[in-house]
Amino acid sequence: MAVMWLNYIFCHICVKVWSPNEIKSLKKDVGIIVCILEKKFPPTFFDIMIHLLLHVVEELNVCELVHSHWMYPIERMMKVLKGYVRNMSQLERSMVEGYVLDETMGFVTKYLQEFQHVSKRIWDVEEEEGMVIEVLEGVIEKVVFNSILRNLAQIMC
Repeated sequence: MAVMWLNYIFCHICVKVWSPNEIKSLKKDVGIIVCILEKKFPPTFFDIMIHLLLHVVEELNVCELVHSHWMYPIERMMKVLKGYVRNMSQLERSMVEGYVLDETMGFVTKYLQEFQHVSKRIWDVEEEEGMVIEVLEGVIEKVVFNSILRNLAQIMC
């Protein structure tokens, strides 16, 4: 029952619309719940987080709604950013590069799926009859590969 009552308290703390008249009864309920939990659980269960529950209820008067000053979403985003770190000497740079890469991949997968896929390869294994050279485009000058250079490039890769 105490855990269910604790859930009830958290539901009332995290609501988006609340009445200031409920704070007194909420403070009383939190005190009773902590006392009941002290009877049921060992002393190692009680750390600063249980004590913090008393102060969260008192902060409702000062800061009003919890979701407007809650740090949980920011801490979750910091965990994501810390996961992008690959170079410990340049933490911020790694975070930015990882975030930009993640956003870019999100853009590519979301918005470019509607385009038609073209599966033309530059170096095709099965050549058509009469095709002896290929042209590699995308650089300033066109580079012409004959079959010997193309085979050498495939071996090198």
